[in-house]
Amino acid sequence: MNLDYSSVRSQRKRERNKNRYNCCAVLIIVATSIILVKQVHYLAPSLACPTCPTCPTCPTCPTCPTKTSISTNFEEVGNWEDGIAFEVDHHSRWIKGEFPVTKKEGWFKYERETKLKGLPIDIHQKNICQLFSQVYGSNTTQQVNVLLDHGAGPFTNLGRRFDCDYEGAPPDVKAVVDAQVIAVDPLAPKYNEMLTKNKVFNTLRTAYCPSEMLTKCIGLNAVDFAIIINALDHTKSPVAAFMESLKTIRVGGISCVYTTVNEATKMGGVGFHQWDFNLNSSSEW
Repeated sequence: MNLDYSSVRSQRKRERNKNRYNCCAVLIIVATSIILVKQVHYLAPSLACPTCPTCPTCPTCPTCPTKTSISTNFEEVGNWEDGIAFEVDHHSRWIKGEFPVTKKEGWFKYERETKLKGLPIDIHQKNICQLFSQVYGSNTTQQVNVLLDHGAGPFTNLGRRFDCDYEGAPPDVKAVVDAQVIAVDPLAPKYNEMLTKNKVFNTLRTAYCPSEMLTKCIGLNAVDFAIIINALDHTKSPVAAFMESLKTIRVGGISCVYTTVNEATKMGGVGFHQWDFNLNSSSEW
């Protein structure tokens, strides 16, 4: 029986996308809860001490520390830099259209052509707009003004600006969302050189920033929505990267992870693919 490759790939892509955004919905709840807790730490850094046994009337012990410290001892890949050459080569060939799948009708051809036009990828646009509708409803325009795509690669999946102007968009977000997009990546200088060499100028260029350093690059409480698409497994320290995204979004904002399950194993640990992610029976990471 003959199968249409692009149709099969598209069907599998839709199934993976559905699973990925199911994971994202779980993370939204977690991210919102954690950022509220983290915000308490940053606004009230004083650490209370027990009453001194030798001085019952003293409110604190003389050696009581004055500030809390947030642990930054997250596990990280020691040879992360070894994957740079593979990643750069992959994106260079992708931009040039050298992969056969980017020439045949189907998902990969659509993805490449859409990104080169600086437009949002429809699956991400639709699912993010749906999230905004579910979380913010008619208040979306007051809640969503700046979006951050970290680990964005040569160009973001969110387009030069992000909107919800597509057929079938939820009524409370359709034609009212017009958000600034900030795109960052640790390999941005190499990617920008690559785009210039290939005369690609109409996309939103990524700025240099590793996901583990978002607060240094972007700041605290600086964006309304953060997302990392198929790149958390590329980071040197995924836990640190995700925690940084939580500190970068404002209180009540959303930090979303879009990824595949056990990507490192599927890719054989090649390049940046060094981390596996999975869900337990309760759909928790």
